[in-house]
Amino acid sequence: MKKILIGIFIFSSITLFAQDNGDNHDRNDNRDNSNNQVPDKVQHSFQQDYPNAQKTRWDNTNGKWHATYKDQDNRNADTYYNTDAQRIDTHTAYKQDELPSKVQENANKKYHSKYNTYRIDRPNSQPLYQIKLQSGSTTYMDENGRKRKYEDRH
Repeated sequence: MKKILIGIFIFSSITLFAQDNGDNHDRNDNRDNSNNQVPDKVQHSFQQDYPNAQKTRWDNTNGKWHATYKDQDNRNADTYYNTDAQRIDTHTAYKQDELPSKVQENANKKYHSKYNTYRIDRPNSQPLYQIKLQSGSTTYMDENGRKRKYEDRH
């Protein structure tokens, strides 16, 4: 009787730990998602907009879906979508020498300290370039190096 109970216990333990109903894969893919589920329409829009995105991580903040990923040029990028799957904007990290020449010239004249740069792409708008100083202040420029106003809500 003792051998039978031990056998049943071992068999039950093996069966319990060997089960894989596919939930583990989904849970790991969505580990960074608020509510653990990116809406299909948001994912579909993202895949159409950025088919070459790699290592995408999702998060939902203030009602916006935020994808963090590597773009086709291996740059860090962040794209934001509203709940209707409409892209709000995309921020892509740029090296200073990748900036348009006028942006580079004006930023170097105006800011003598080290700064980080990002290209901001918005639907139906010209790109903007974000200059973030170490002090915390931020400036936006168009492709011609002219200062522009932009309300960045992220």
